[in-house]
Amino acid sequence: IRRPPRSTPSNSSAASDVYKRQVIDVFRDHNVKPYSLTVSVADPLANIAVFYVIADLGGKMGLVKRIKEDITALERVKEVKVVEPMPEEVIVNEHLYPLVMADKEGIFLGKDELLGLLVESRKAFGYESISAILYHIGYTSGRPLGKLFLQEIGTTEPARALNFLLRRVCAMSLMRGEIASTSRNNIRVRVLDQWECRVLKGHVVDKATSHFTRGYIAGFLDAVLGEEGKVKVVESKCINLGDKYCELLILW
Repeated sequence: IRRPPRSTPSNSSAASDVYKRQVIDVFRDHNVKPYSLTVSVADPLANIAVFYVIADLGGKMGLVKRIKEDITALERVKEVKVVEPMPEEVIVNEHLYPLVMADKEGIFLGKDELLGLLVESRKAFGYESISAILYHIGYTSGRPLGKLFLQEIGTTEPARALNFLLRRVCAMSLMRGEIASTSRNNIRVRVLDQWECRVLKGHVVDKATSHFTRGYIAGFLDAVLGEEGKVKVVESKCINLGDKYCELLILW
């Protein structure tokens, strides 16, 4: 669907909602209830949006043809494609490949993949060695984001930078966190649903398990403050230590 140009005063998300309702109404007119409808922006200028609808049409090709014709006739619709299930009856939204976040490609990892990364690797190479590698990966991943933040926002104030980072990691499903307290040279962050700790729950006992995220925060803030090794992140509480929530103490 071709959306209104950016100069149009209409809010783009509101416009997408209108088009979604129009598409859903076509299915309803044919007594078909879609299982899901997702929207993704496929054009860098956000002038093209891809609507991906999953519905059971019972293999009735006549019905498929009529629904396709009715959607094609909607205002601003550029193209309609019918994607049939594979022999294994699996439908994949290939329009979302590759995943992009902030102009960078990304991937999804499920629970089994994360267990392999965090649990099985430790069985093969040892707990401390994998923990150190995860911290290093986090650190080197956080530094480019810190440099970008410094370039675009231009502040070296740790609390403001950390607030930005907490929103970022929440959007990435890494964790949910909030600043619990601040002082001249440290910030305490209360953390819920930290990804490493969630995955390792029941697999690791009596160990603090947030390593990638500690490194990610340290690398980010080191870049913001302009001094490598300045920031230290300590996991002072962890659900795998028996605490009700995780807590990170950030010092510089």
